[in-house]
Amino acid sequence: MPGIQGRARTAPLPGTRSATSHRQRGRENEWCSVLAFLDRVAAGEQGSLLVEGGRGMGRTTLHAEIVRAANERGVQVAAGRSFELGHLIPLEPLLTALGEVSEPGDEAGLVERLSDHLAERAAARPVLINLDDLQWADPFTLAVLRALNERLEDARVSWVISRATPRDDSALLFDALERRGGERITLGPLGTAAQVDVVVDALGAKPGEGLRELIATAGGNPYLLTELLAGLMEEDMVDVHSGRADLTGHALPVRAHVLPARARAAALHVLDHLSPAARRLTSVAAVFGRSFSFADFADLVGETPSSLLPALEEASDLGVLSADGEEVSFQYELMWWAACDAVPAATRWALHQQIGELLLSQGDSTAAGEHLAEAARQGNERALAGLDRAAAQASISAPRTGAKLAMRALALTPRARPKRAGRVLAAAKAVAAAGRLDTAADLAHAAENEPMPVAAAARLRCARARILSLSGCAEEAEGAVEAVLADPDIGGELRDEAELCLLTLGLDGADPDGGIRAEQILGDRASYGDGLVGGALLRLALDAWNAGRLDEGLAKAKEAVMVSGQASPDDCTIPPRLVLAIMLNEVGPVQEAHAAPIGFGDGVSAHRLWTPFRHLLQAGMLLATGSLGPAKAEATLAVTRSRVLGNRLLEAAALPLLATAGLRMGDLDGAALELRPGLPLTRAKTMLAMARATEAKDGPAQALTEHVDVWDRLEEHEGLLVGDVTAAPWLARVALAADDAQRAGHAAAVAERLAKGNLGFPGLAVTATHARGLLDSDMEALRRASAGHRDPWAKASAEEDIGVLIGFGPGAVKSLEAAQAGFTEVGAERDAARLRRRLRRLGVRHRHWKRDDRPATGWESLTETESKVAELVAEGLTNQESADRLFLSVHTVAFHLRQIYRKLGIGSRVELARLAPESHARSRNGS
Repeated sequence: MPGIQGRARTAPLPGTRSATSHRQRGRENEWCSVLAFLDRVAAGEQGSLLVEGGRGMGRTTLHAEIVRAANERGVQVAAGRSFELGHLIPLEPLLTALGEVSEPGDEAGLVERLSDHLAERAAARPVLINLDDLQWADPFTLAVLRALNERLEDARVSWVISRATPRDDSALLFDALERRGGERITLGPLGTAAQVDVVVDALGAKPGEGLRELIATAGGNPYLLTELLAGLMEEDMVDVHSGRADLTGHALPVRAHVLPARARAAALHVLDHLSPAARRLTSVAAVFGRSFSFADFADLVGETPSSLLPALEEASDLGVLSADGEEVSFQYELMWWAACDAVPAATRWALHQQIGELLLSQGDSTAAGEHLAEAARQGNERALAGLDRAAAQASISAPRTGAKLAMRALALTPRARPKRAGRVLAAAKAVAAAGRLDTAADLAHAAENEPMPVAAAARLRCARARILSLSGCAEEAEGAVEAVLADPDIGGELRDEAELCLLTLGLDGADPDGGIRAEQILGDRASYGDGLVGGALLRLALDAWNAGRLDEGLAKAKEAVMVSGQASPDDCTIPPRLVLAIMLNEVGPVQEAHAAPIGFGDGVSAHRLWTPFRHLLQAGMLLATGSLGPAKAEATLAVTRSRVLGNRLLEAAALPLLATAGLRMGDLDGAALELRPGLPLTRAKTMLAMARATEAKDGPAQALTEHVDVWDRLEEHEGLLVGDVTAAPWLARVALAADDAQRAGHAAAVAERLAKGNLGFPGLAVTATHARGLLDSDMEALRRASAGHRDPWAKASAEEDIGVLIGFGPGAVKSLEAAQAGFTEVGAERDAARLRRRLRRLGVRHRHWKRDDRPATGWESLTETESKVAELVAEGLTNQESADRLFLSVHTVAFHLRQIYRKLGIGSRVELARLAPESHARSRNGS
């Protein structure tokens, strides 16, 4: 057969007298019971075997196997079956099996006559009556069978009877025979292993991934499975290569259209046995979905659940549907596909629309959108309007689904149609909410060339500007907004929206005149909407905060939150609540900062674009309490998720936190940053983090040279000293180490001015005292700073400054040891190493290595210190440079380097440089 390679013949399918019979393909237990029963029958015992199984479960094949096995044992077999109209012909299956004819009016003596006939036959050798499909037998037939079983209990007459459904007139007969000792067997779906065996029998090879996925849609039903395999072979949809069978290219991916005609016909053949009412139920249900709520279904068809129950029970008895609680499901995916495909296209589209509108009214926008997307066609404005509503709702709870639905509605709306502009805007916002900012910006930009009303084009440009600002494209965003404001015909709410965009763009400090415009707006509040007033308040709040007027900044930020209310779920504008939370986190107490994000509600935390903010906020709080490892982990999540979403503003805010935590833990390379667009506080923190990384690598003088703006522009960014109590002391310390007392004094003076202007924030006085103590070599000031710091890293830093100032003797050792203990406790390994070096110079040595199980050789055998030495040397640093980085002596670095060479089996720096990248790759891959 074409498409099947390596097979000399077509293998037999399940249900034949071959290696694929029921007794060997998933029916081992049942067949063992059958053989045991037949052995008892052949030995002259009387009994009953009661077989149950839905359509396609192999009852008929099992009966054929029983007839063959009984004949082999010398048992007389009389076989018959009922048919769908069997109730019209009383006793048909029994009379057919026995070769008897019933005369009219003979009913009274019939049981006696048949009993005598069977007893006479059984006198010669055992008799087995084999009857199938008794779910269709008439009540008289069932009554006669029960009577014969009782009258012939002493004769060598046994019974095998089967039925397809559990709820029919035969139930009483089955129960009665079971009470008299009958054995009941239920034929269920084939297991996974048995299904694979069936495929191997049919195709001569094991199924590949695609074929496995497709055969799973048959749900283990032998009839559907064999018809599916036969259809695949008939239509050349299977290839066999190297002992593996899989679908051909045109049959992938696995979807409903893959079903061959023979498999569809087999599924519909099962459905055709349903009554008209049950068949209608399954047709509508198929459009509803593989699973559906029975209550929703009743609402859809306008009937009560009780009136639909008989049809549901019938479909369930036949194995088409199964009920689990409030949900009803198609038992076989293949049958669901076939049932849905059998519904005429026009009817199917209308049902999808009706179902979508029902689910949308219940608030299930995701499921509603799937149906409305199926129903939507060009020109069907009712379905498209429903799709619009579903997309808007889903953008809040399921942004990716919302984007998909909005794009579907847009694709079905031709250019120049009245609804086109609104759907472009909705799609751009939905795609942005799903975190695809670049795609959203491109979509909005491309649509600007389409014909649309002036107001619609202006709204689209404003939306694009907000999207671009989050993407870090401030200049391009500003150009889009200015094009709107330049149009004299733009006014009212639309002009407010453009003004708000411009104010938002100015939050990164790029627009120095934004503060003046914000003041003008607040001076005439009644003329503007709440959104623009809130934006103006937020701009002034940040300006005040950055200038060191903290009370004013907090007050205006809180007012901005109150005026703006919850952020619009499709708005890319910076939420005022987010800015307020950052401010509260900067000043504490931590309890108040924790309360800020809780107040976000669905307006911010549920907006996917801002979800990384929680990690950012948590990273800041953990860093302030000395939890470096957790802080780094939270900052990493904030950065990673912001990048995935394309939110450059949040990424820029999280990177300094990540760099600071990494630097304190000894990760100098991870502390490297680039200055990016963002809020003023973010930019200042980035500049400070860059300076700290340079100082750690290249020393104080180089840090001051490369990043002198951090010192010289400190008055423009006084807010920097608010959230980082270590900033002012660090700036003073580095400037002093670089012999620049003037800039050190400037840092201390700014910190003192900030503290005096904000007496309600006592942490500022502590950091100012620390900076002044360094500048003036004031021991008492440093001691007050150490006692006042709540940040454990800052406290340890003050203790180190005290020890350095003392210089020698027990007092110096005591302070330096306290500093080392503090750094070690918070995981600041680099700082702890620096303190160990200081203590060694004072004659104090501390064991700091940890004993653990390591291999004797290889990269994994290196200690933590050896690994750091190896990495620095591999980067090309000299022993002296490596020693300076790690706060070790050059002799200690040389000793570690010799150990590294021995463990790695190398003899030169060149070999180490070659091995290092390979080791890093293995480490990243977890090997």
